Amino acid sequence: MPNKNSLDVIKIREKVQDKKEQLLKIGEKVPSDKELLREVVGEIIEESWGQMPLPPKVKQEERVVSPTPPPPPSSSVTQEDAERKIKELVDLALKEGISKAVSLLRKTGNSFLLDKFHDELTFRLENQKLEKN
Repeated sequence: MPNKNSLDVIKIREKVQDKKEQLLKIGEKVPSDKELLREVVGEIIEESWGQMPLPPKVKQEERVVSPTPPPPPSSSVTQEDAERKIKELVDLALKEGISKAVSLLRKTGNSFLLDKFHDELTFRLENQKLEKN
């Protein structure tokens, strides 16, 4: 049986291909594979995030998506700590699945880490794709 990561990677590739085919079918401009990959990874992260129960102190109506970029990590979290945490979460996502990493990320409550996780995971998946070609 394939591991969770390979299932996530297969799901991501299928979603990218589906999006590409849908856009071609309706005659829309097809973004680059990198842009489509970033969009699909973001959707999967949001999907995983949404499937998890909210922490007890956060009410449903408090769940708001801000149009402004997330603030940098608080002064109690150094840049080095944030980078190390992101690397650990991306490694976990690639080994055990995105939802596992998102579960741990959600416990931090840090939207900066979420954004950086999305960026780094997309970057690593893109590099994996290029290495296989």
